[in-house]
Amino acid sequence: MEGGGYAGVRDVTMLPPTRDDTMQSFWLAETLKYAWLVFAPDDALSLDTHVLNTEAHPLRVLTRPLPRAVRARLPRRVPRVRRVREKHDSCRMSAS
Repeated sequence: MEGGGYAGVRDVTMLPPTRDDTMQSFWLAETLKYAWLVFAPDDALSLDTHVLNTEAHPLRVLTRPLPRAVRARLPRRVPRVRRVREKHDSCRMSAS
């Protein structure tokens, strides 16, 4: 389609830019997923129960403690995550 649509640019230092006739896999997998989330209804994905990784995959937040055998193999810095989470929860409660 002349003059419309999405395209990659082969060399951004050249004028006029030469367009690339390929679609990168991340375009649909990430970019459009984030665009959908911007305009999706508020209840489409709860950010209280999910986080998004850098590739826009929703990951469920663990709500129960990990088994002792798993915790024993984790680095010592993990308890800091719990403190940050508790601080986040207390800020949310005080804002209500």
